[in-house]
Amino acid sequence: MLNLTHTIGSKNELIESIGKLVAADKTHNIMAHAVAHRVLRRCIALKPAKSDSNDIALATSVLNTLKSEGTLKEWALHPQGGFVILSLLEHETTGKEVLLP
Repeated sequence: MLNLTHTIGSKNELIESIGKLVAADKTHNIMAHAVAHRVLRRCIALKPAKSDSNDIALATSVLNTLKSEGTLKEWALHPQGGFVILSLLEHETTGKEVLLP
């Protein structure tokens, strides 16, 4: 699992890269992979450590990517993608933003 508690420095670049995976390949999308979408959901649920207050949450990065690519609706209509959207709705930083256009 994603454990970044013992890393030093900002994790923003790593988190943004993981967030961009949601739109990396249209034919082999992470949303349709049986295990990858579950891992993504669990990583979204993780809260940044208090010492990482300047780091963005993975949920924010994923939501920004889905909105910028225009694929939020597509993910919501897909069975596995719907669970990822649910994780975004349940997250404290993105819950209200998912519903906004």
